[in-house]
Amino acid sequence: MIGHDSCSNKLLEGLGYRKRGEVSMRLDELAREIGGRVLTHDDKARTAGIEKVYAGDSMNGMLNEASSTTLLVTNLTNAVLIRVAELTGVPGICLLNDSHPEQELLDAATEHGTVLIVSPLRMFETCGRLYGCLHVPEGVASGKATENPCMHPVGAS
Repeated sequence: MIGHDSCSNKLLEGLGYRKRGEVSMRLDELAREIGGRVLTHDDKARTAGIEKVYAGDSMNGMLNEASSTTLLVTNLTNAVLIRVAELTGVPGICLLNDSHPEQELLDAATEHGTVLIVSPLRMFETCGRLYGCLHVPEGVASGKATENPCMHPVGAS
């Protein structure tokens, strides 16, 4: 499920999308799907199952919504993010707009084992692609259709 700070669940649900249920995706798979690069390598990139996304810049929201199956998506690039990851058990953080995080954030992420991903996209596009990977249309979930569950908008790179 996408956090309330960004993408509209109601709109996507109205289009026939629903949560995959028990299925999750690994951080390295999600990074590939959004065209992102993984800055800190850890076993979590290949093992942590992501089932939901929290997108926003509110520390309070992150603390309330995040868990060990959450990918945080944010415009923030300071080392305080790692403290949030420590407190909530979040395995990964996705930074936006091809940002270049502070060295302090990279060092803290490496020390804590938090996977840092940088998306070349803005928040809206990043959330849309992540939602396409973590949710599938009703027909796909029931086996009635054969579309790729990681759908990208027309014209997206």
